[in-house]
This record gives sequence, structure tokens and C-alpha cells, in this order.
Amino acid sequence: EMCIRDSIHAEAGRFYDVYRNSYDFPEEDGAKIRAAIQGYAKAARVYDWPAMRAGRWGSPEAADAYTRLSRILGSVAAWGPGRLPSLEHAISLQQAVADYRIWRLSDVGGHMTPLVWAVLILSGIITLAYSAFFATKKVGPQVLMKGALAIIVGATFLLAVNLNYPFSGPEPVDPEAIDAVIKRMATEDAKGG
Repeated sequence: EMCIRDSIHAEAGRFYDVYRNSYDFPEEDGAKIRAAIQGYAKAARVYDWPAMRAGRWGSPEAADAYTRLSRILGSVAAWGPGRLPSLEHAISLQQAVADYRIWRLSDVGGHMTPLVWAVLILSGIITLAYSAFFATKKVGPQVLMKGALAIIVGATFLLAVNLNYPFSGPEPVDPEAIDAVIKRMATEDAKGG
């Protein structure tokens, strides 16, 4: 199964695929598609990322930019049966962009139920209390044992928080792949494709 970082790379890849596919269309339509996918990619980066870090499910700006992309692709004519595969491919890529966006946004956080958190907390308390029942009379080994268990419990909670909140946890997922694709599209636009 794909992890969140992989899905973000795949989403960025679909941005670029839509961008490259736009060159299969007449120039006027292709330019609109390129502008729309670049606008959406930038909105996902500039607006979605801060919203996801704040624990919100995306931004209205990115949703609007995606809607613009969808409308533009929906308004493009197939201009003949020989071009229909290009249009179908563009719509398929656009749907993949939507699927990856939904996947990314669904991972914003809070997936662990209260029951899971209760089990983790109770397990941590029991683990630390258990060592008190088998305490040694020597202080050094007892401190060492409790310290080691505290580190294990703390690391478990750190891992749980990081997995539960991938965009705002201790080691947040970054938009590096999206940034790279935005830069690549801008560079190619400057060169004329």
C-alpha cells in the first residue's frame, strides 16, 4: 500500500502529466489547461498545505482551482474522433489528480479513535507501574529500568502522534514534490514547452 509521501509524489506526477498532455490539444485549449493545472498545483501548495498543518481538510482556494481545471477540461472539444483518446486521457489524469487530492486530504489527521488512544495511554501507565511492582532495592538499576521504559512509552506516543497527524506532527510531510513540479512547469513554460 502506498504511504502518504508516495501519494504526494504521485499527485505531483499527475500534475505534470496533465501539464504535458495539454500539448496534445490545440494551442488555445492547451494553454488554458496548462494555466489551470499550474494554478491548481500552486493553490494546493500555497493554501492546502497551511490548512493541513492546522488540521483542516484542505482549502476553498485549492478546491476552486481544481473546479476551474475540471471545467476547462470539460469544455474542451474532442475536435474529431482521432483526438478523442487525448481528451479521454486528459480526463483520466484529471480524475487521478482528484483521487490523490482526496487521499492526501483524508490523511490530515485524527484517524486514531479514542479507544486506540485509551489503550495506548493505559498500556503506558501499566508498563511504568509494572516496573514499580518488581522494584529492586538498588536505586541505580531501578532508575535505569524506569528510565528505559519511560523512553519506550514516550517513543511509542511520539510515533502515534506522528502517524496520526502526518502534516502537523513532530515530523511533518513536506510539499517538496509539489514544489519541484511547480518549478518544472514554470521552467518549461518559460522555454515554450
